Amino acid sequence: MSQEDADQVYAAGWDERALHDAIEVCALFNFMNRFVEGHGLIAKPDQFKMEGKMLKGGYKPILKALGIE
Repeated sequence: MSQEDADQVYAAGWDERALHDAIEVCALFNFMNRFVEGHGLIAKPDQFKMEGKMLKGGYKPILKALGIE
């Protein structure tokens, strides 16, 4: 990411906090992908179907399923 990239984001109406949050989310997904692939974990299509249905109701069903609610 360069200053020019940041300037374009600001020109689109985002503030510094929004840019920070976007960078943080990208970094987290990058880390998680490397972590999962590094451990050789394999995604199961049925799991994606279940999680997709759960997300239609937001994150509350996932928290409930994990006992975090």
